[in-house]
Amino acid sequence: MERANTTRKLTTAIVLVAVVAVAAFSAYYFVIQPAGPCMPLGGAKMLKSKVTSTEFDALTEYSLPSPSRWSNAIAVAQDGSVWFGEQSVPGVAHLFLNGTLVEYAWPSASHPSSKSCGFETSIWGIAVWNGMIWGTDGDENALVGINPSTGAARVINVTGTAGFPYTLSIAPDGSLWFTSLGKPATLGRVGLDYSVSAMHVNDVGSEFPAELDFVNSSYAYMVVLNTVNDTGHLCSFDPAAASPSINPQVVGGNYQLQAPNSVAVGGGTVWVSQHGPSSLAALDLRSGTWTVLPTTSQQSNITTLPYFVAYGTDRVWFNEHYGNRIGFIDPTKQFMTEYSESNPPITNASEIGNDLTIAPAPLGLWFTSTTGNYIGFANASYAPSFSVSMVGGDSASVSSGGQVGLNLTVGGSWKSALSVVLSDTETYTDIPASITMTPSERLVPAASGLVQLQVEVSVGASLKPGEYTLAVTLSDGLVLQTAFFYLDVS
Repeated sequence: MERANTTRKLTTAIVLVAVVAVAAFSAYYFVIQPAGPCMPLGGAKMLKSKVTSTEFDALTEYSLPSPSRWSNAIAVAQDGSVWFGEQSVPGVAHLFLNGTLVEYAWPSASHPSSKSCGFETSIWGIAVWNGMIWGTDGDENALVGINPSTGAARVINVTGTAGFPYTLSIAPDGSLWFTSLGKPATLGRVGLDYSVSAMHVNDVGSEFPAELDFVNSSYAYMVVLNTVNDTGHLCSFDPAAASPSINPQVVGGNYQLQAPNSVAVGGGTVWVSQHGPSSLAALDLRSGTWTVLPTTSQQSNITTLPYFVAYGTDRVWFNEHYGNRIGFIDPTKQFMTEYSESNPPITNASEIGNDLTIAPAPLGLWFTSTTGNYIGFANASYAPSFSVSMVGGDSASVSSGGQVGLNLTVGGSWKSALSVVLSDTETYTDIPASITMTPSERLVPAASGLVQLQVEVSVGASLKPGEYTLAVTLSDGLVLQTAFFYLDVS
């Protein structure tokens, strides 16, 4: 895996390696012994250890043992503990809130020639299902389940059913569904009796399903991605009528998304991460209108690369793969908060931790850091010491070549100057181009109380008419607070 480049390539060119996985059951046992450079568990089938954690602002990060586990895919258990995939073992791991880590290697039969160092398979989906912990083994075209009580393992071979299993979703009827990065476009379904069925997805052309979110037993949302031109759509379908094929309906007026990878429903809105651009797209189910919300732009990368979205705790969470940040948007208060995953913040793209997957919990969000080699948690109850909000309205209409002024209030207490970062949705990077935003201050000095901030907005005469979202962000380097403004250009 080429650090940051590998996950970007997954949305543009997927090469499937179809290797038959052999179903197997094994007895697992605890063994404590040093890990070798190419055997993270030191040859053990099951390994128990203690990990340490670091806490700053809203984040707690649990360091995984060395060598890197290449963590990816994550799911929350009922007791608040968390399961995740370990691509270098390969296998799954269970992290308890007291720092106890239990790692399970997958059956050797599913990786008969695995001798290399580093990551050995692609694990993009994890689910606690049917009494076991299940993960996708993309390189081996298999689903692998581990019984956490007995250590027994089960492998479901999906070769010829739906190649390269990707994300996992549990349906309301108790079945386990998985998306496939193979061709033709197909979804897989595993029944409670472990029967496997493939469902061809009709009328999507070169697009393939990336992720599902079930609303109920007869309605589900699905994002589909075109790997040729990085566009896609939001679709819906009836899971109860999905065999042997699915006839999806495009939702949201045939709106063309840019590199959609993940979907989450909550608060009357369908949220989609646009993995290529630095933005999220939101469909209001009441009005049927789309809004694009920019993440905070950064000059060092082409895109912040939002990857997955998840709805929980009355907010929509997302991760920024290239931005090295975890963020959330409060749909009711219309503001965004982002947290740096490193302290101090990174200074260049080579330092990113490659957080790939996320899982909401009642008290916050869990996430994997693949090359950072830790599991992170963002605390939903954390309250940053400062905030920013629009004053006197958050929308305006303006003609091309016109101007408008934004008035904001910065409140709270901050001990060092806050930088002002400006973003909008006119470009792929969210860096303003034809829209010029000029703040009254580029640095807001340390203060306590309320400080006023003005931003003059000039719209270029060549800007295409349409709806644009402007974002004004205040940052202390670790915490970023953003207020949105909606501009209708005619």
